[in-house]
Amino acid sequence: MVSEKSFPELNSGPAIKRQKTDIEELIEDSRNYFYLWFANLVFMLLMMILHRYINVLIYVVITTFLFIYIWILLLAKLDQLASRIEKIPHNLVYKALLIPVLGTFASYHFIQHHAEQITQNYR
Repeated sequence: MVSEKSFPELNSGPAIKRQKTDIEELIEDSRNYFYLWFANLVFMLLMMILHRYINVLIYVVITTFLFIYIWILLLAKLDQLASRIEKIPHNLVYKALLIPVLGTFASYHFIQHHAEQITQNYR
């Protein structure tokens, strides 16, 4: 027999747990991708410096591949977030393609700022 004490989440009604909206989920996903992208950027630069002393190119190739792959995923999430907000032109996301690192920082912070303002207005 299952008791209510063993599963406290069964007692919590819908009033206790607030469901996340689509915009909040996209904000969280893009934030996680941004953190991964930035950590991989630092790791890639570290591997390039380390390549000077250790002549193994595979570490640089792997980190560069991961950097580009995570960057594509980040841009896709930022594009989804920009289309969900509907106030931001989509070409802002693609400015990150012209200036890869600085453009990604600028577009991420601009889109995140507007998305968080919208979610605060809903509350």
